[in-house]
Amino acid sequence: MFDIGFWELCLVGVVALIVLGPEKLPRAAHTAGLWLAKARRTLATVKEEVNRELELEDLKHISASYPSKTGRAANTPQDLAAPSGPASAPRVLAEPGRQENADNAP
Repeated sequence: MFDIGFWELCLVGVVALIVLGPEKLPRAAHTAGLWLAKARRTLATVKEEVNRELELEDLKHISASYPSKTGRAANTPQDLAAPSGPASAPRVLAEPGRQENADNAP
């Protein structure tokens, strides 16, 4: 990420030890770790929101290229409640064994 080698990291640690001292260095490292974790979470959240917005925009472009025939959404509650044609009772299929017996009856 930062292209820092082992010896560069050791040099940063020694300078931090000299500047902060042994008493404050652990607290400073802990605080820096908390800030880094918070920055990563924030960056991940922003990245996720941007991806979500891009997907939403793509879906808007796709839906705009395919307009509905009626100009409104299909399968609305009003469409589902309204009868679409003559009502017919659902067919019930007989069991295969019973159907054979009915064909063989005199």
